[in-house]
Amino acid sequence: MEAKVGCSKGFSLIEALLALTLGGLALVAATSLLVSLSGAWSRDAPAEKVFEARCHSLRHFLYQLVEDSIGKIEVKEWPAEGDDPVVRLFLEEPPPVFWSKIPGGRYSQVEAFLHSEGEELSIYWHSSLFGSADEGEEEEQPEDEEDYFRISLMEEGCRVEYCYLAEAGENAGSDEWEREDELREKEGKWEAPQAIVLTLSGEDAEDQMITLYLDTLLPSGEESEPYW
Repeated sequence: MEAKVGCSKGFSLIEALLALTLGGLALVAATSLLVSLSGAWSRDAPAEKVFEARCHSLRHFLYQLVEDSIGKIEVKEWPAEGDDPVVRLFLEEPPPVFWSKIPGGRYSQVEAFLHSEGEELSIYWHSSLFGSADEGEEEEQPEDEEDYFRISLMEEGCRVEYCYLAEAGENAGSDEWEREDELREKEGKWEAPQAIVLTLSGEDAEDQMITLYLDTLLPSGEESEPYW
């Protein structure tokens, strides 16, 4: 009795071509769906959604900077003595966007300045290693804007207001704030505000407000915007 030896049957040329055709049709359908979804996003959520997402990212970025600088925030004439005052932040460990890495895998401390000009909001910063001096010598400081790195946060549509607790009038001693467009000078010294309010405006979008509390000891009522 003869034994039958089985053999595996391979794909014919026609079957292979059919499989490739079906696969190609599936890829075309998937690509068409992706393009349709992308188009729907562009039509249904254009500038407004992009603006809201940008404000959300900016809010949390600034919250983190302020939170890391609490206790070391002050108003300083920038970039040199006699120039316009700005709010100064001092960071022991700067965020990655400040890319201040130095040889040896260490990160330097960073001095950053929140700068507003017109409707533009920027951060200027420099590493504490900028003017590292030898022992016994005074550390060199940047003297003009070109010595700083710059990050543009909002190119337009940003209004900055500085908030101080009321010290005079019927609201003196209360939790009421006095909003000012300029930083306040008191007895020949620049006074750090208790909070900064940023009002961001975008085309065809509702204004977004960011409140940065610079003093953790401020009363926090229901109307106060939490850090997170």
